[in-house]
Amino acid sequence: MNIKTSIKKIIPYAILCKARLYLEKKRRNQTYSEIEASIDATFEHQFGKKVDWDNPTSYNEKLQVSKLYAVSEDKIQLTDKIAVEEWVKRQLGSSNDCHFIPLIAAYDSVDDIDFSQLPEKYVIKMNNDSGSALVIDKDHPFTERNKKEYKYYFQKRNYAYVGYELQYRDIKPKIMIQKYMGHSIRDYKFACFNGKVVSCRVDFDRFDNHTRNIYDKNWTLLPYNKGEYTNNPKTIKKPANFEKMWKLASKLSKGFDQVRVDFYDIDGKIYFGEMTFTNGNGIEAFHPNDYDEKMGQEWKLDMDAISERRKKLLKLNTKIKDVKF
Repeated sequence: MNIKTSIKKIIPYAILCKARLYLEKKRRNQTYSEIEASIDATFEHQFGKKVDWDNPTSYNEKLQVSKLYAVSEDKIQLTDKIAVEEWVKRQLGSSNDCHFIPLIAAYDSVDDIDFSQLPEKYVIKMNNDSGSALVIDKDHPFTERNKKEYKYYFQKRNYAYVGYELQYRDIKPKIMIQKYMGHSIRDYKFACFNGKVVSCRVDFDRFDNHTRNIYDKNWTLLPYNKGEYTNNPKTIKKPANFEKMWKLASKLSKGFDQVRVDFYDIDGKIYFGEMTFTNGNGIEAFHPNDYDEKMGQEWKLDMDAISERRKKLLKLNTKIKDVKF
């Protein structure tokens, strides 16, 4: 039995959750100079160098700079998994090309949920984080431990203070119950730069043997990957809706210097997934590594505006809990 397993058996789960929250709450009072030092330590451990805050060139460097100094009200709304739907509908107008995964209900607290009224199978997750999603059915019920994790951790934490992804900070937390759409549905993630789509990442079998391919506009497999994943060894047929998804991603990404737009292709229909501004939190390595720089060249970051804002926040010794977006 390892140390982590032993601790979990000895210490009540509610206390463990509170300890995790305590560590995150300490970050609320950090200043921007302290945050940069913390990010530098993580970045150097991952990439062997610190972030060049004045002249970032790689994709992952630019993401670190952007997540601290380029947060906006639009990004906050689009990061909220509930509020984003209204925005997407406005952008697409009368288009019938994009559907939305049905939201069965939303709650302020796990204590408010009447589980007897929910369908046999569903997805539960928070609207303001990453990592809280669970597929619930008769073989995988919502346990007392799950309830405690939601009650004492997920619905209390502020995800902005986990990895300094500050667009999460001002989102009002809600527990979402969504319709279950299938076990092995494919997730299409489009890398976009102000309306220009440069690639599509496809994740396969996320809950079993997770593999990942990256394609260009012609569905040609590109010679690089990202994170710790390998390519899917099978020949994957281009989805019938691929061109439509590419165009939708282009439309939704206009006005944003960088964003990842996600869709699902289910039973011949396109379903919106999410919009992500801090892909992998900027610590997922490209392999080969030179694609980090190539993707960075696509990202036209407004360093004049960012440098001015950064200089002001550092001079005022501003804490991240107090900054105005």
